[in-house]
Amino acid sequence: MGITSDQSHKNIVCIGDSIVAGLGDGSDRDGWPDVTQEFLNKNFPNYFQVHNLGISGNTTREVTERLHEAAKRQPDTLVIGVGVNDTLCWDGEHSLPITDEDDYRAHVTGLIRQAKEISPQLLVLIPSGIDSETVQAQGWSAALHEEYIYNYGRILMDVCKTEDVPYIDLYHELPKAITPLTLNDVLYDGLHPNVQGYQAISGLVNNRLVDMGAVP
Repeated sequence: MGITSDQSHKNIVCIGDSIVAGLGDGSDRDGWPDVTQEFLNKNFPNYFQVHNLGISGNTTREVTERLHEAAKRQPDTLVIGVGVNDTLCWDGEHSLPITDEDDYRAHVTGLIRQAKEISPQLLVLIPSGIDSETVQAQGWSAALHEEYIYNYGRILMDVCKTEDVPYIDLYHELPKAITPLTLNDVLYDGLHPNVQGYQAISGLVNNRLVDMGAVP
């Protein structure tokens, strides 16, 4: 890997929910964006700046409303992580997600199309699975269901394919990346990754950025 002296500084902007923000990391880092910044600093000193615009609890609609924040950073690459909060069920264990499937498809389509207008390169993270027993033990006021997370992830992936946008299917790729560990080994609370989990996600992101040509 190498950078020529006439190349300018590049911005990688990460926007999304708590898994972008780094909730559960437990270290002095803020999740996988910070791990990716360390990787880039090591290989390309003073060349890449990673901006973390993750906010816990954000739905796809709320992330779309914050795209102007990403635009201010003049992203050369925009990495988006959304979806889990759209599947939250607030009215009891057997209620439906707060965003129904049709609205979710419309929201992620709008998000990706607007994101294309502010960045020449996009990368979308499809949500990973959860450890349902551990999540239930947290006693959160909203319920999460593996089935909804999987189904909404397939919707997001389908929109990415339609819009010709690269993605990482964390639902299937994260378990492969952490072998021989299990998913529960790398989750802080059954949903949010721990240090090992964020390191694994960063590794997948770094490899894809190289494959995309976002990183030389």
